[in-house]
Amino acid sequence: MASVLMAAACAPSSTRADQVELIEDDVAQLVDAAGHTRTVPLTALPPGVREGDFVVDGAVEPQLLAQALDRLREAASRVRAPLPPRLSLDPSE
Repeated sequence: MASVLMAAACAPSSTRADQVELIEDDVAQLVDAAGHTRTVPLTALPPGVREGDFVVDGAVEPQLLAQALDRLREAASRVRAPLPPRLSLDPSE
């Protein structure tokens, strides 16, 4: 769910940005800005891609992930809701 919100909040309107929702075995599930999902072979994505990464034109875009995490932090602080204990907003993890 967080990925759908992050993808919708951060995807540029002029290019296709997909967020990697899940990687399992040799496939990845991607979420686009509209919340639609699709499954692709892991080999179709850049080497080293991780769950949560944004992929634009075949390249990982760390700036989009950073922007999405900032927006998620801001939203959580506005509602004064603590983040779930297992949710990390540190993109290096």
